Amino acid sequence: ALLLDAGLVAAGAYLDLGNTDAAGAILKGLPLKALQESAPLGQLQTLAALALMARLEGDLSAAEAHLLDRLELARTHYPMPLYLADIHLALADSYQAAGQHDALLAHARQARTLAEETGDIDTLMESYRYLAASYFRNGDTDAAVQLALAAAPIIDQARDVASKAYFLQFSAMSLNLRGHFSPARDYTTALRALGETSADPMYGAIADFTVMHRLYVQGAFTEAYRLASSTRSRLESSAGLHAAVPAALAFEAIAASRGASLDTAGSLIRLLETRYPDDMSLPAPILRARGHVALRNKQFTRGLQFLREAEAAYRQAGMRAVGNYVGYEIIESRLAGEAEPPWDDIQRLSALTDFDYPLARLQAQAHAKESNYLGATAALEEARLRGNDLWSDRDQLILEEYRSVLAMADVPNSLGSGPDGT
Repeated sequence: ALLLDAGLVAAGAYLDLGNTDAAGAILKGLPLKALQESAPLGQLQTLAALALMARLEGDLSAAEAHLLDRLELARTHYPMPLYLADIHLALADSYQAAGQHDALLAHARQARTLAEETGDIDTLMESYRYLAASYFRNGDTDAAVQLALAAAPIIDQARDVASKAYFLQFSAMSLNLRGHFSPARDYTTALRALGETSADPMYGAIADFTVMHRLYVQGAFTEAYRLASSTRSRLESSAGLHAAVPAALAFEAIAASRGASLDTAGSLIRLLETRYPDDMSLPAPILRARGHVALRNKQFTRGLQFLREAEAAYRQAGMRAVGNYVGYEIIESRLAGEAEPPWDDIQRLSALTDFDYPLARLQAQAHAKESNYLGATAALEEARLRGNDLWSDRDQLILEEYRSVLAMADVPNSLGSGPDGT
């Protein structure tokens, strides 16, 4: 049993690091057949191994079935809170891979409750990891921000470096989206400290991703491109970090499509396509980059089509928040290139989120385009109240312009009417 436990831990660690070959080799060497007919604890361990093997083979349905069987068996024969929490977290991980947001949240919350009951900080942090990732990907930004701020007191107490790193990454990006740049920077600093403490440079690269994200959200596309380029160069020259290169290159291409020369952006897109033709995570960012390149080349219809395909691809991959953001880029492009405000896309995106700062700004622009300065002012006021550090001097000047137009429109009324109504 101890050998199997050690094997499962090692295989899980290798799987977290993306080393599927090593994880598979360990699992194939475990005595599963003998344990399958043993006492309940052996059966529980066997189900855990079978679930891991199914994940390695890409059979998420089989992995889910093994884990649900394991959870039911544990509730009957081994109902220890932390053991149950571990199974709930394994299910959360499986549902994250499958993009099943609601099921992920249900099991991550169960694990959180069990961890809180026992006071186990590492299990609690692991539950936060999955909640933060799910909230960010699904566009539940307010929930992600609340979790990020609530979790701050326990971060230093947690010893599970991987869970802490994932939590810090997704929390920092959610904080960026709401303009909470100061705590986001603190979380980025904590990520870099993890790299120094663990001697694993991957955490420094993840920290760079959170900074790239902040720069992109702020519209600093050239700076985001330069950071992505330097991060990719460092990753390519570091042993063991090549698994992160596609993500860095994809972000570099997207940022370049808006903040570098068209030749540079085109070269990066072609590099992505030729170097990683079978990477299923790349079609969406490639389409997004192609969309912005086409728009800059004055190919309006083609650019919008690429962006719409990118939005659909992100949503299909379970990345609703990124899909929303590409939707905002579609609205921005249409506001600049069409005579009438794109209310169809604005209404479509508004139905998918309670509030997003870029959407509020775009709504204001759409109202102003129709000379509805009351609606424009109201939309921009909401952005000012909820946008935190995203609110800029430029936004303030635009708001004052809208208010000025409204004030001028009220001048005849403010002059008053005579007793006869004239």
